[in-house]
Amino acid sequence: MCLIGLIFGWYLLFGAGFALPLAAAGYDCNRASTPSEIAICADSDLSATDAVINYIWKGHTHSDAVRLDQRQWLVFTKWVGQM
Repeated sequence: MCLIGLIFGWYLLFGAGFALPLAAAGYDCNRASTPSEIAICADSDLSATDAVINYIWKGHTHSDAVRLDQRQWLVFTKWVGQM
């Protein structure tokens, strides 16, 4: 199972309230300029997920699985920004 799937499963199991301390995008939302940054900043679920993924990315060695999950997240956020 990919890391993003585990994160979403964890998020659904424990709910958004548990993730609120982490619910800050990996960048300053006051300076969001790309469509994907704006979309993430406008949605608390996306912002919380972005924060968790950034935390994992910064805290782990970049194994192939982590790199794949990061690439998938970036593709997803680009797609969300185009909606």
